[in-house]
Amino acid sequence: MIQKCKKNGNDYLVTYDNSKSLFVPNLDENRHYKEILEWVKNGGIVEEEFTEKEMIDTAIKEKKIELKNSFNTNASLITTALPHEMASWDKQESQARAWNDDNTVVTPIIDELLTARNFGETKQDLVNKIIGNADAYEVVYGQLLGKYQNLISQVDSATTIADVEAIILG
Repeated sequence: MIQKCKKNGNDYLVTYDNSKSLFVPNLDENRHYKEILEWVKNGGIVEEEFTEKEMIDTAIKEKKIELKNSFNTNASLITTALPHEMASWDKQESQARAWNDDNTVVTPIIDELLTARNFGETKQDLVNKIIGNADAYEVVYGQLLGKYQNLISQVDSATTIADVEAIILG
C-alpha cells in the first residue's frame, strides 16, 4: 500500500508501507502508475517535486541496499557449511596452526573431529585440510569484501543519479 508519493520530473517516487521505494514512470500502461492514480482518487496527495539532493540521496540509499543484499547473497554462496560448523572454524584453524607449529599442543576439536569422522586420515592430513580450507576461504571472502567496499566507495563518491546508476554489481 502506498504510504507517500512524490513528484519526480514527469515520474513519481512511491514509498510503500514496508518502506520500499520505487521510481514510477508516468505511463498509462504502467501498473504502478495506475496504482498512483487510484491512490490519488481515494484521497492520496502527491507531494511537490524532489530537490536534486533528495533524488540523489534516495538513489544512493537504494543502491547501498542493493549492494548489501548482493554481498550477503554472494557471501552465503561461497560455502555450503552450516552455521554451527562455521562457528567452529576459528577454533579449528587456531588449533591446526598451533599444532602445525608444535605437535604437542592440545587440540580437542581436531582430535574429536578425527575420531568422529573416521575417514582413516592422519592428524597431519586433517590439520593440512583445515589450514588449506581456511586460507582458500580467506582469499575468496577477501575478494568479495574488497569488491563490496569498492562499490560502496563509488556510491559514496557519486554526485549525480547517473553516477549512482552507472555502478553495477558485475
